[in-house]
Amino acid sequence: MKKRKQYGFRNLQRIAVAILLAAVVVATWTRVEAQSSTDVVWTGDAGDGKWETPGNWSTNRVPDASSNVRISNGGNITVGRPVMINSLIMGAGYSNLLGTESSRSIIIRACENIRIDDGNLIRGYDSSMGKDGGSVEICSERGCIENGGEIFGGMGKENTKGGSVTIFATHGYISNSGYIQGNIGGENEHGGNVEIIARGSITNSHMISGGYGGLNGDGGGVRIISGGNITNSSTIDGGNARSGGSGGSIVIEANYNVMNTGEIHGGKCEKNGPGGSVDIRAHGNITHDGVISEGVVESEVRKLLTKDMRTNTDYGVVISANRVVTIGNNAKISASRIVSISAGNSVSMEWHLGGAITATKDVYIRVSREGTINLREIRKGTAVISTPGNLYMSAVPLKSKGVELTDIIEATDIITSIPPYEPSTEPFPDPEECMLCSESTYRDPPIWGNFMAFPGTEEPNSNLRSSGKSDSIVLCYKNLRTGEVSKTDLLVSDSFHAIDIYQNIIAFVAPDSYVLYLDLDTGKVEKTGATGHHPSVYGNFITFASEGRILYFDLTTRILSDTHISGDRPSIWKDTIVFHAAPGPTIQIYDLSTKTVSPTPVIGMNANICETIIVFETPESLVSECLNNDGDTDDVVIRYYDLESQKISDTGAAGFYPVVYGDIIAFTVSEQDAEKDLNGDGQILGNVIHYYNIRTGAVVSTGKLGTEPDIFDGTITYYVWERWMGTDLNEDGDVDDSVLETFEIPAGGMAVQDQEIWSFLAILFICTLFLIVWRKR
Repeated sequence: MKKRKQYGFRNLQRIAVAILLAAVVVATWTRVEAQSSTDVVWTGDAGDGKWETPGNWSTNRVPDASSNVRISNGGNITVGRPVMINSLIMGAGYSNLLGTESSRSIIIRACENIRIDDGNLIRGYDSSMGKDGGSVEICSERGCIENGGEIFGGMGKENTKGGSVTIFATHGYISNSGYIQGNIGGENEHGGNVEIIARGSITNSHMISGGYGGLNGDGGGVRIISGGNITNSSTIDGGNARSGGSGGSIVIEANYNVMNTGEIHGGKCEKNGPGGSVDIRAHGNITHDGVISEGVVESEVRKLLTKDMRTNTDYGVVISANRVVTIGNNAKISASRIVSISAGNSVSMEWHLGGAITATKDVYIRVSREGTINLREIRKGTAVISTPGNLYMSAVPLKSKGVELTDIIEATDIITSIPPYEPSTEPFPDPEECMLCSESTYRDPPIWGNFMAFPGTEEPNSNLRSSGKSDSIVLCYKNLRTGEVSKTDLLVSDSFHAIDIYQNIIAFVAPDSYVLYLDLDTGKVEKTGATGHHPSVYGNFITFASEGRILYFDLTTRILSDTHISGDRPSIWKDTIVFHAAPGPTIQIYDLSTKTVSPTPVIGMNANICETIIVFETPESLVSECLNNDGDTDDVVIRYYDLESQKISDTGAAGFYPVVYGDIIAFTVSEQDAEKDLNGDGQILGNVIHYYNIRTGAVVSTGKLGTEPDIFDGTITYYVWERWMGTDLNEDGDVDDSVLETFEIPAGGMAVQDQEIWSFLAILFICTLFLIVWRKR
């Protein structure tokens, strides 16, 4: 009997250990399998070099939206149709992705990262049969794009245009250490343009260039837009023109800062046309310590008529920042037309050997009414500004003792009384709205009470679907308690945050940009009388941004009021409107009861308010501080401000789209930014909904893929892309749609990771207790 007890206990030990080991092996194998099952490697075994041939891939199937594509030493690969994949790595070695005569263009759309290493080439098909050179379009929906190879449009011939290059990162950054170039145009046609747009930062350390124009064609332009910073340490050129065309112009716009230590040149013109202009703008700072020049006309004959990308044709170089412009001691700025430099806070020139700014026409330097022009570092006898025209300034500059303006400036006349600079109040272009690769994403579904409002299609069986497959986008709403979905016949814009709801009122933006509202009780639709975006409704008021100003509409009196205050993306709670405004951007408060505006010490954007709590995003680069303890200043971090205590608090979480209700802040976190799997599906693919409990200070992962949340009393609404999950959620036969979801915050609000840990500890405790009992027997 005694032996039987011992034998049974030992067997139990062995079984328990075996089960634990098996569980570990199975869990590990499952995770590895989930991670690697989507890898698709180019083999070229079919021998025809075609992307569309299944036999050329390791899985014997053509990559799809779930595929992580890997190509190394692939040789020439022709791409005959648009590519829709999860991610792409073109590794070291010789691989060329080439357009075909039928497809011409190369279109690569990925959900995750795209990496193109040195030695690889992506090129559109050259002109033939009277068709333009093929373009190249590369888009990452949720990841980043890193290029170390060569990306070219196809060559134009005769009377056809050169192929263009467009590169988009909807949420991540773009880094270029290779070549990105539009190609040459045919006889009388322009060279291919280059357009690079990212929500994150854009960095160039090699070459970006528009294509050369044909005999009488314009050079291709370059347009770079970043929702973060733009850094150039090498070369950005507009395409050159030949006989009668214009040099390609350059437009660079950053939501935060622009830093240039390289060279930025408008396209040159060989004969009669004008050189390309350079226009650099930032909502933050511009630091220039390299070379910026309008395209040079290489002939004595010059016409000042131009096809400039901006409406004012007399400007050769424009540099404009809402905060500070700094011109370093190695900087050069030159133009055959006017040079204009503007800043909201200050324009500052560091010590310089001379010739920092040269223009054949006038030079303008402007700051805001409280701003300064700082020339203190300039020594006597050093002509830092030279022009045969006039120098116009909006303020008397600061200079060193004993130094006169004529000692450091060469100009026909120096005038210091022009009007001050007014910082830009235009909302920065939303990179996500510029994306060719993103089908219409019908955005966040706002919630109040039992109702969720959203834009939907007119297609049957698409109540919770936002696929972009119909031209008609209509206002819909759902009763979350009964599950009943109601569709209206009201057309609604597909722009970001085009809908908001409070009790029985749904405010929305129509396709013509007018702000309207629907009364669910009466079924009546009314107009506010103004165009705008980002409506927010509470109580008797709807507020929205219009032409860079904050407006509000009284639902009771039906009176529209203009605050005449610059700002964007307002949010309202009772009598308080919060919004962000340049420069900064800073969070400001408008009191409807007193009709007054109050600044806050908060640097941030995309504010949302509930009671006394204002939640917002702060890019760490704006405050030069790490706010989430990861050792860098590259993140966008969720923070909140208490109106009563006037205290700024950190959640310690990097994320986007924060909203608040009660003690809960909901937001989305990018798995790409976090560089880890946040929902346990074995992939780093999409965004995951998180929330922060103000009372406990805990950051909680819901474990649910999704983005752009809203929240009401413990219910979070959001949408999720089917391709993040690889599942046809609405059973329409594809995985291309965005589908609306809800999440109920559990009592206690335990994180997914915490639940796993506690579950493991509970099982371990039970097993231990069980073993102890057996041992005692």
